[in-house]
Amino acid sequence: TSTSTSSSSMSCIEAQASSSGGIADRAHNEECAGLRSKVSDIKTLICLGVVAITIGVSCGVALHQRDSRLSQQQQGAEPVEPPITAKPTLVPTLRPSHEQVTTLSVPDETSTDESSTANTITEYDISGESTGDLRLSVAQITFGENHHLFGYIGQSLTIPWNGSGRYIVALQSSFHDHLPLADEAARIVLIDTLNDAYTSEVLDETRAWNMQQGTMLFWNPEAVDTQFFFNDRDTETNKVFTVLYDIALKKRVREYRFDTPVANGGVCPNGGFFYAINYARMARLRPVTGYPDTYDWTVGDRAPGNDGIWKVDIKSGEKELLTSFQDISKLLEEVKDIPQRANLYINHALSSRDCTRIYFFGRGNFRGKEQAVNEAFTMKSDGSDLKRVNYIGGHPEWYDETMLFGKKGGNVVKYNIELDETDSVLGRFDDPRGDLSLSANGEMFVNGWEESDDNSLRYHFVRLTDGAEIKSLPMDRGPHNGGEVRIDAAPRWNRAGNKVLIPGWVNGTRQLHVITVKGAVDGTAEEDINDGPTDAANT
Repeated sequence: TSTSTSSSSMSCIEAQASSSGGIADRAHNEECAGLRSKVSDIKTLICLGVVAITIGVSCGVALHQRDSRLSQQQQGAEPVEPPITAKPTLVPTLRPSHEQVTTLSVPDETSTDESSTANTITEYDISGESTGDLRLSVAQITFGENHHLFGYIGQSLTIPWNGSGRYIVALQSSFHDHLPLADEAARIVLIDTLNDAYTSEVLDETRAWNMQQGTMLFWNPEAVDTQFFFNDRDTETNKVFTVLYDIALKKRVREYRFDTPVANGGVCPNGGFFYAINYARMARLRPVTGYPDTYDWTVGDRAPGNDGIWKVDIKSGEKELLTSFQDISKLLEEVKDIPQRANLYINHALSSRDCTRIYFFGRGNFRGKEQAVNEAFTMKSDGSDLKRVNYIGGHPEWYDETMLFGKKGGNVVKYNIELDETDSVLGRFDDPRGDLSLSANGEMFVNGWEESDDNSLRYHFVRLTDGAEIKSLPMDRGPHNGGEVRIDAAPRWNRAGNKVLIPGWVNGTRQLHVITVKGAVDGTAEEDINDGPTDAANT
């Protein structure tokens, strides 16, 4: 009898368990009640006591959930469903898990379609994995139906902020789905950061630009508060040239035009000169970094002796050829397994911080393959000591006059150009091929990269003084994750070394954002990011 009772008890338990989350039917309750009357063994009574408690709790919870849903439906409210744990989505730029920090409502004085709107500057905590006291927050600083961009980090000490830190220079475009044609200009805008308002003003326009590099914007080191460089093209001849613009005078103060047209490819951070390259040649051989339909005098010559890397004196306006494609081609003859008939071009002409050396990639397009040749070179700023060095990947960044940060294997390394060997390893990164950027004070390093699994942008910061690290939460990259209009991570530091300008995708448009790094400057944590939102609207 005891055995059969236990068997029936288990049948009752299994039936009740299978109906958990719902209400047990009346017939089943009567069966269980009959079973309990037959129990004589004290052991079975204890077991059934546990069963009764389980049934009571389960039925009570189910009844409460049913009554709650019925009450909400009677009141016209949507039923409250149990929470579902799911992978956050990327809408629009910040994941829903990004915690709001502060909000500030400000007017936007841009003289385009955003002229009558008010911007809401909202800061979010995007701190991810960390090993120290560093914290990250991000705020969107451009708005509206137009796209806003700066460009990538392809110049040494590329800083979007002027000398005082008040103004950021950037581009504004009405489209982002194709490379710009000759008559499709981008507006050059000045963003005023006073009181964190980020109001903007259109200054000029350019017809020499692309989505990855922008127009090679760079504040003039000799007038860093008021003057900046950008590239443009002549609307009649399609020849490219470089412009020097003054924000105090609100006009162009100089244009650097040549019969063999070249334009800024990297300003010396100390001032005095900039390196210049043929963007029309790049438009033919690597369109993502060129200016389409510009005039190219080297068509039909795979390695011209009258083109390569030029040096332009900012004061005199004179240019000189430092090294030619013919010179580069001779050094490539010693390299095996590359097509010797490739059409050569230059990418990433990167001046060292003290302006004594230049590092660049000599690349070649062969039968439609854009990087059939991809070799690294360095030379002194006067054109001497040209040599091929071992390739380090990603978008490299100068550390000092002899060493660069770059990718080697799965690591970011310091590579000694003079010795042509690895000096030290900074560490392993999720994608060391990404955009590498060192702050102006040399204390902060960031690696920006793209995650293909969720099409997001990520940033990995390192405080070099003590090795403290932090990763950002992911942010939306938008639909342009490849090809000629792709969006790179491209983090660009401010002059104080505690903020970086980054791209982002919001409601179908590319917009600029600023990441603030707490604890970045002096190696100690600054004020904590608030746990909850602080409404500062209309203040």
